[in-house]
Amino acid sequence: AGTPGPFAVDCFNGRQSTCLWEKGTTSWFLSHFHYDHYIGLKKSFCKGKIYCTKITAKLVHHILGVPLERIGILLLNQPVAVQGVKVTAVEANHCPGACMFLFEPAGERPTLHTGDCRLTPSQVRDKMMPVLSKVRSQARLILDTTYCNRKYAHFPTKEEAAEAIARVISAEVASNPRVLVLVGSYTIGKELVFFKIAQALGRKVYIGANKRRVLKCLDLPAELRALATANDMETNVHAVPLGYVRSQQRMESILKHYKNKYSAVVAVCPTGWSLGSSDNGAARSSSISNNNSFISCKRKGKVVTYSVPYSEHSSYEELRFFVDWLQPVQVTPFVKLQDQEAFA
Repeated sequence: AGTPGPFAVDCFNGRQSTCLWEKGTTSWFLSHFHYDHYIGLKKSFCKGKIYCTKITAKLVHHILGVPLERIGILLLNQPVAVQGVKVTAVEANHCPGACMFLFEPAGERPTLHTGDCRLTPSQVRDKMMPVLSKVRSQARLILDTTYCNRKYAHFPTKEEAAEAIARVISAEVASNPRVLVLVGSYTIGKELVFFKIAQALGRKVYIGANKRRVLKCLDLPAELRALATANDMETNVHAVPLGYVRSQQRMESILKHYKNKYSAVVAVCPTGWSLGSSDNGAARSSSISNNNSFISCKRKGKVVTYSVPYSEHSSYEELRFFVDWLQPVQVTPFVKLQDQEAFA
């Protein structure tokens, strides 16, 4: 809803998708390769064409098996005509390959669909303003409102968060070289965190087979590719699914598996939700300086868990800043159901 013409954005499943198909939709837009956005998309897709960035296209093809002839690649900031509508993909600063879509139908109001995005002032100024300035005060805005709540007023930038947690983990490893560092990650996203930690420690990071398949699609620079290893015994820094570092039982089980090599686990949970969690007031490690005051620490048994608000979504103040700048004529919230746990 909200996009002009017979277009669908991040809608491949359920009644709405079926309804759009029955109404003649043949142009399907995918903002990024997170499951809650591509759910329902399968290699048998035959309902028209999927439009996305090059990285997302590679993932859709190599991971899901969708034929290349079913995918239309959009280059950032380069308008194309889709069914007579001018469409421009704009950097979203979310995960690799993520983009926003600017739809400009002739004779009608433009619509900006953000998908999921991190709208820091510097990103808006450098990557978005050059394309979006022309639609200020004119566009309808479909906005990622994941953290549209005052308790998530401010986040550190992704770089600040990653560098801060890397310093903290370096101190932990210095005090006990026999710790196993588990860094939570999504299928795609959060890569900066485990690469920064690996660089700070001068070590490689172990990445499992599924995540390695994804990384091959990301066009990573050579220096980062060189940090990844498929040998879990080569390094004490392991990238794991985010759910692992939220489960004390899972982490204890992993430690037991490596009991002859490691004596403790230091886990990193990089998520914006950490600012609103009940653990945020937990006792803080002495290794956290004032500069890292947004990092919280929980110790239980042989497991230490650090939560850092590394967010790939906009903070409340960033959302306000962007809306104040764009001055849209209408704002429609866009939050997937899984994202609404913050408001339960």
